[in-house]
Amino acid sequence: MAIKRTGFEKQIANLLSLSRVIGLFLVTCFLFLKFKYSQTCAFVSFIFFSITDALDGAVARSLGTVSVFGILFDAITDKVLTTGVLVTLLVIGEFPKWYLFPILLILSREFLVTGLRLVAAARNQVLSAEKHGKIKTALQMVSICIMLARRAAMEVVPLTKEHDLFRYLYWVGIGSFFGAALLTFLSGIIYFTKYSELFLDDDQTAALKTKRKEREEKKRMKMKKRAKKWEGKAKKPVA
Repeated sequence: MAIKRTGFEKQIANLLSLSRVIGLFLVTCFLFLKFKYSQTCAFVSFIFFSITDALDGAVARSLGTVSVFGILFDAITDKVLTTGVLVTLLVIGEFPKWYLFPILLILSREFLVTGLRLVAAARNQVLSAEKHGKIKTALQMVSICIMLARRAAMEVVPLTKEHDLFRYLYWVGIGSFFGAALLTFLSGIIYFTKYSELFLDDDQTAALKTKRKEREEKKRMKMKKRAKKWEGKAKKPVA
């Protein structure tokens, strides 16, 4: 017997997703404000809102409230949080100005993939996040966490800004950022290659599916012939 959920219960997962948009503005405010431990607050806030990325999906599955809107909204709010904080870090001078180019690469990929998902939704298809896409998002969040952790550590650890600890955190953060940018680019190519048929009209898509079925049928027939051939050889009496 299906359990009836209240209107609020149905929206809990979506509210968790929405909180990441609020989180972007909160983290940005902390990064710009210069009160005591403001950078620590930015770091803790980002970790908290990053955790909601795992929570919203888990809540939706446990309550049985998974929806097409929820899947799309989850993916969009992930992108809003990560790309928004990356742009903020660039603006406040945490990144050199030329880092604008890999950030634009990340933004371009995210917008294009979101557009592809909307095209699929218009055709009653749901493109869930791929494994490489989830790893990409996790790596983006890790790189941001490291950069924010460095800024927070400079507030609470009694060391000079030139200390090796801060330099080490900086280069680890930069390395993970470029790793995330590269994975973002590669995952975008994989995504568009896999779902390239969405760029075709209905007739072209139908023709492509027919050809694919024909190729699969030919492969199946070849496998059957090979299997029969091996069976015949196995049944031959040994002289």
